[in-house]
Amino acid sequence: MSLSKQYIQIFVSCSDTGEAQALVGELLELRLIACGQIMNSMQSFYRWQGQVAQAEEVLLILKTQSAYFDKIKQYITHNHSYDVPEIIATPIIEASPEYLRWLDECMDHNND
Repeated sequence: MSLSKQYIQIFVSCSDTGEAQALVGELLELRLIACGQIMNSMQSFYRWQGQVAQAEEVLLILKTQSAYFDKIKQYITHNHSYDVPEIIATPIIEASPEYLRWLDECMDHNND
């Protein structure tokens, strides 16, 4: 299906499941995302403040329209426990028409 709107997945590393649940819950309430998935227990390795570090984290995957990215980024930046949270968007190139209709319905602000 050719996409008339642009849809994205946003990846956000979180310190724990509680933080991921809080973020996804509020973003759903604000109708900025259609859904979020939490993948538990991943090992992250990175450089932070000049040192190699590692941490156990959870990965939050959000489905949305690209038009909402800036609002989502702002919300996460202000409500995340990390100084520099990972907020990475990738395009959804193809999807079923039914799934895209569902995404749009979930984010329809006229459904309040």
